[in-house]
Formats: sequence, structure tokens, C-alpha cells
Amino acid sequence: MVQYVETAIVAASEHVAPTLWLIHLEAPQIASNVGPGQFVMVRCADPEYPTFDPYLPRAFFVFAADRAAGRLSVLVERRGRGTVWLCDRQSGDHVRVFGPAGRGVRLARLTRHLLLLADGPIAVAGLALLASESARRGASVTLVENIAAGGGVPPHLLHPDIEYRGTSPEAGGLLGELPGLLPWADEVVIAAPESLLETVSSLRRARHEPFTLYGNVPIQALPLACTSATSTTSTLAETGSSDRRGGGDYLPCGTGTCGACVVATRSGEHLFCREGPAFPLEALRFEHVADEEDVDAADGDRVD
Repeated sequence: MVQYVETAIVAASEHVAPTLWLIHLEAPQIASNVGPGQFVMVRCADPEYPTFDPYLPRAFFVFAADRAAGRLSVLVERRGRGTVWLCDRQSGDHVRVFGPAGRGVRLARLTRHLLLLADGPIAVAGLALLASESARRGASVTLVENIAAGGGVPPHLLHPDIEYRGTSPEAGGLLGELPGLLPWADEVVIAAPESLLETVSSLRRARHEPFTLYGNVPIQALPLACTSATSTTSTLAETGSSDRRGGGDYLPCGTGTCGACVVATRSGEHLFCREGPAFPLEALRFEHVADEEDVDAADGDRVD
């Protein structure tokens, strides 16, 4: 649930890539309480002159946080009215911010080699704070981004001790990077759409490469409804479309009230914004896998 509502001050706005802005906000209450993987909801309208156009706030993972200074940063992809408004803010402007929301990402206590797989800039934003805090506590961190035609996140924005690797769909994408990195990793966190998570889950269950020898490596998944590397579709807030599952920059309310960011798990439906964003990969329930399991169960009950 959202904990604080603040009128944040824009400390700086950096144009870091053709369609990406890094917005630095002075929001002491939120910054001092945010954890890796959590997000904020931003009302993309002047707080001094309230308006309901755009009607819905926009969700952004917290890319970085300086708790002592009371400052946090969000990575914004400019692609609709709300994000255009936010990218045009200047130092000293005011922005209404709600958060932090979500349960964040919690690693195993003894994780020393952390592999992060990100499908596009929104996915990188969801993993950046986890990467930097893990690197600061002494873990070796490798972050692999699947980069589409629009470009990826500039590596210099990340903590200097993070090893950044870029790949592309043409080069095999994130799956192409797994065989060489999985033997090294103590834990894996992957932020990607459901289709890619389903593929990884299927390979792991069947102990196919690269999981033949490394199928027991813990994997956490952030099921994203919209990413740049595999989708050109905008968020629900930008388009009004609700035919997606998961979260990321697609979170209409961020409090669990609307129930739109559903994540199907083996224990039932959960909400990305409340129980997420991270779930154990083996806990996720995919439509095709569920159908196969139902058939197997029916076959087991059949009397010939």
C-alpha cells in the first residue's frame, strides 16, 4: 500500500537517451522508506492547479535513492501525455508523488553473485536500486539488458561496481546470455513480460539447457505488463487498454483498489502492486502450463 503523499520538488531532470529522462525528486519521506523494487505513483499535473487530465497517475520504479539527502530518482520513458508533461519539468517545479508502494525485492541472505536480467529500460528501472544496494554490500552484480531499436539505459547511470551487458533480440536476447552466466550466479532476478518468463520456467522445469545442471538456482521474477524491448504498446494510463497481466509502468492505481495488475500464481491471483513486484518463478502460473497440468490431472483420474 502507498505510505506517503508528498509534493516533491524537482531537483534536476536529465535527458539521458533519445526517449529516456532521469528525474531527480526531493521527497524525504518516500526516499527514506523506499526499498529495492518498490515504485511511486506520480500525478502528471500541476499540484497547485489540480486537474483530472490526465486522470490516472503514472507508475515509476524508483531507479535510485539517497535516503540521507531525501532524494529519489525515476527513469521516465517519454511516450504519452503524462510522461511528456513529467519530462518537461524543470528544477524547482512541484510534483505530487505517492509511495513507496509494493513489497520490493528481497534476496537470499547469502547471495554473493547476483544475476539481473532486464527486458528493456522499464525492467532496468525495476532492478537498478536492487543492483546498486547489492553492489554496495559487496555482492558481485551482473545486469543484462535486452535492448530494442529505441536504445537501452546508459550504463553510466548504474553503480560503477555493476557489470553491465547489453544484448538484443537479434543476438539471442536474455535467453542467449543465460548459458554463460547461470553457472556463476547464486541468485537470478528477471524482469520481463509473461511470455519470456513462461519460456524460462518451461526450460527450468524440463531441465533443458541452460538448466541441465543449474536448475536449483533461485529465480525471482518481476512479471511486467509492458516493456520496451518486446512491445511498442503504451501503458494502460496512456492507451486505456487493459488486456495485460502484471505490472511495471502499467499500474492504474498503485494501491490494489482497481485490481488491474493481476499476477496468476499457483496459490491464486495476487496483485503486482501489493504482493509484488517479485514472485518466485516457480510460483507463477502460466496459461499454457496450467492447461497442460489440467489435462494431466484429468488423464490421471481417467479409468480405462
